[in-house]
Amino acid sequence: YKSIDGGTTWNEIEVNAGMTVNTNTTNPATVQVNLSAQIGGQANVKIGFKYIGNYDWFWAVDNVKLMTPDDYDLSMNGGYWGSTGFWGARLPYYQIPLAQLAPIDISGVISNLGALNQTDIVFTAALASGAWSGSSVPSTIVAGATDTLSLPTALTPPAVAMTHVINFSTTSGAVDAAPANNSLPAAATLVINTSIYARDKDNMTNGSYNQGLGFEVGNIFDIYATASLSAIDVMINGVAEVGSECYAKLYSIDATTGDFVFVDESNAYTLTANDMDNIVTFSLAGGAYTLNAGESYLIVAGSNGDGGATND
Repeated sequence: YKSIDGGTTWNEIEVNAGMTVNTNTTNPATVQVNLSAQIGGQANVKIGFKYIGNYDWFWAVDNVKLMTPDDYDLSMNGGYWGSTGFWGARLPYYQIPLAQLAPIDISGVISNLGALNQTDIVFTAALASGAWSGSSVPSTIVAGATDTLSLPTALTPPAVAMTHVINFSTTSGAVDAAPANNSLPAAATLVINTSIYARDKDNMTNGSYNQGLGFEVGNIFDIYATASLSAIDVMINGVAEVGSECYAKLYSIDATTGDFVFVDESNAYTLTANDMDNIVTFSLAGGAYTLNAGESYLIVAGSNGDGGATND
């Protein structure tokens, strides 16, 4: 936050705009904020740092410097992508069965860190193999602002079992002062396979602390082609409690009310030391269940808890 009257009054300025909330950043994560419009020409400026959080980690600030911004400097901050199906939201899948391939919409988050507005900024996503690429229409991002640019055409990966790496980049007609931050190699990785449908990328990006009480947590899956589900894989985090009893469940979704409707679950399973940081496969008690094309389902992992004695 900043003051232009020597600290008598203060105004907050967000420094993590465009960054994904509830995730760990890289260490270090370099952030550049353009304050030209707020402090330019002012004689009595003070700058402070304010952390606002709730049940999260921490924010460490180091190596702060004030500098005159270059005229042209874009930053490719990240993006979001996924397929929009019957659930009605763009859902990212990192592992996709061949039968569930669907068009993938891709958007990029770009900051104009320069001192001048740019009117011809383009976002590009491309398969590292060179088999596909797409670009947004040229767009304007004013100096100091962050915006999201989307590809007009979705990506439908080839119906072949393989791994696709997607690179993100941004360009304009101007010569960029710091081109190193104009691209994000391997911004997304998709594993096309025969049978595994996954909304994760083998990383814990957020979490919920249940304090030893019962809980269920999971993901929505849109089903584009009728499929048979017989088991659910769950990655067990290394801080889970050995001896905890857990399970997996399948819910359908009532098309009228949106309520989750119980379908089937696995037998209860007791975690062992060997399960920590490994995948446990939970077979559904009723055997294989048919997932209907054109419907969405909720898959969860859960624990009955132990009344608050441990983390579970």
